[in-house]
Amino acid sequence: MELQQLQYFVTTVQIGSITKAADVLYISQPALSRTLHRLESELGFSLFERRHSGILLTPGGEVIYEGAEQVLGTIEEMVRYGKQRAGLEEDA
Repeated sequence: MELQQLQYFVTTVQIGSITKAADVLYISQPALSRTLHRLESELGFSLFERRHSGILLTPGGEVIYEGAEQVLGTIEEMVRYGKQRAGLEEDA
């Protein structure tokens, strides 16, 4: 599982559409679909119910979404902390 897969997955869930998420992510819709299918293959279950009106998370997808949000949030905190520490060390 790659960080980029999680980022793409979270963005897709937040937007509610694979096509619209691809636009926001500046990638093609087929490329995003392939990435999401690879993630589903790794996990061994479907994350979404794909519908003409958009996507709906499966129960397993909901669990993965919550975890992915936590992981990405923790990474953002680490980056912020690192930037703050770097600023403190430059001032010393």
